[in-house]
Amino acid sequence: MEEVKMNDVLRRLAALEQKFEKVIIHERESKIEIRYLDLEEACTYMGIKKSSLYKMMKAGLVPFTRIGAQRRFLVEDLDKLIMKSYRRARPSILHP
Repeated sequence: MEEVKMNDVLRRLAALEQKFEKVIIHERESKIEIRYLDLEEACTYMGIKKSSLYKMMKAGLVPFTRIGAQRRFLVEDLDKLIMKSYRRARPSILHP
């Protein structure tokens, strides 16, 4: 009788483990987050002035969308712009 109870407990634990695995997988998949910043947040994020961001927008360098009068920027687009303009330091004659 005790062996039957133990088998039942083990079976239930295995079923719970499968359910938890499904929840964890679902949680990982649902963590895709699209984040938008407003104009001030984008300036702070990039470390630039509003006038610089306006110039970049006018030149078509920064993708954005309008929601009413508000402009929104994807963090991913700002990161791409930063990485695109990122320059590696040149080796120095003094410090090879």
